[in-house]
Amino acid sequence: MFCKKLQGGVDVFYLKIFQEVERALIINDGYVFPEQEIITFDYLENLTITSAFENGYYNQTVSFKIPDLDNDFYIDLQNNEYRAFVKDENDKWMVFGVQNGMEASINNEIGTNKSDFNGHNIALTGREQRAFYKTVEEQLGSLFLASSSIVS
Repeated sequence: MFCKKLQGGVDVFYLKIFQEVERALIINDGYVFPEQEIITFDYLENLTITSAFENGYYNQTVSFKIPDLDNDFYIDLQNNEYRAFVKDENDKWMVFGVQNGMEASINNEIGTNKSDFNGHNIALTGREQRAFYKTVEEQLGSLFLASSSIVS
C-alpha cells in the first residue's frame, strides 16, 4: 500500500536583489549567497512556480498575488532583477534566477464582487541553464541573519 510521505506547498518565500557572480562559482553547487537585504512578505496568495525547457534554457516563472504594495517597493520591484528563494513543506530549498536574475512584472487586479481578490499579480521571469538550483541552508549564508524588509 502506498503512503504519501511528502507534503505539497511552500513554507518560506524570499526575494533578494540579483547580484552577478562568476558562473564557475555557481556550477559546482558550492556557492554561498552574498549577505544582503532580503525581502519577505507578510501575506501572499497563489504562489506558483514553473520551469519549462525550451531551446537549451529553462524559462522560469515564479508568480504570486499580494493584496497591497508600498508605493516605493512597487517602483523598486519593477526596476531591479531578483533571485527567488523558496523552501517547500518538505524542507527543500530551491533558488530561481541564480545566474541571470528574474525580472518582475506587476498587474493590478480589482474584483467585481466583495469576495474577489483586490491587489497585485506579480510574475518574476527569467532564463537559466538549470531548472532551479537546489541548495541547503548552509549555502544560503546570512540569508536568515540579514536585515529584512517586510512587505505586506
